[in-house]
Amino acid sequence: MVFALVALIVLVGAILLWRRWAAAERATNERKPELAGRIGQLRERQEGAAEPALMLVSVDQPRFSKLGGHPDLPAGTVHPPGVRGKRAFLGQVDLAEVRAAGGAEWLPDVGRIYAFYDSERHGFADVVTVLYSVQAPGAPVAAGRSAFDERPVGFQAHHSLPSIDWMGVDYRGFGGWIEDLLTPEPEGPAHRVGGYPDEIQGERFPLICEHMVRGLPDPDGDEDVPQDIEDALDDWRLLLQVDSDPSLGMNFGDGGRLYAFIRRGDARRGEFGATVGAWSTY
Repeated sequence: MVFALVALIVLVGAILLWRRWAAAERATNERKPELAGRIGQLRERQEGAAEPALMLVSVDQPRFSKLGGHPDLPAGTVHPPGVRGKRAFLGQVDLAEVRAAGGAEWLPDVGRIYAFYDSERHGFADVVTVLYSVQAPGAPVAAGRSAFDERPVGFQAHHSLPSIDWMGVDYRGFGGWIEDLLTPEPEGPAHRVGGYPDEIQGERFPLICEHMVRGLPDPDGDEDVPQDIEDALDDWRLLLQVDSDPSLGMNFGDGGRLYAFIRRGDARRGEFGATVGAWSTY
């Protein structure tokens, strides 16, 4: 008797689930022409906002641009302190090489940047900090073991498209698959200079950065964005993305990524102290 009752409940539940799935499938099929049109519009917006980016790829010969190891800081430049000792050195990039490789036009065509990370500062703008210098680099000071293994890097051109999160598109009516369709997850560690970030969570980073520099609380995704803030978002760009990379001993959270964002105007003026750091993880 009990078995028969349980079987009946299971059967009824299965029928209800099937009916719900069938109704959702019919609704999706009815909306396919509309969805196709909106997806086409989003692709056009993406392509219209596309920017050049440079992937940081491994090279055989030692060079200035690298991930991990110890920084080649100019004489007199202090390694930035963190909450507990020195910040972890992420990497350094020669901006003249970036410009020669076809990198972002809003970056200076001379000088070098050095990126550092403090795992105690997640959620704060200085979780990643960037130093900029036009002085000649010095020799790396190997004071103890480096936070991450060293890898010399070159630059590989990449056609970078903004995600629907970056563009501020409300995609709840589409379903989660729209993200995978328009901005698929990169294969393997994705270290880059310029372009747009590979977001892991649904975060509108320009809005987060603008709130940080204005001293505002984290944005609420359900609230309307004031027009003055919306107008300011277009100036934010990704300066650097550093991915979790087991071969370098890098793991940020649960396979997450670190980002450094900057306003284009600040970057052109060499004001890299205005960089806003962020991170995202699975």
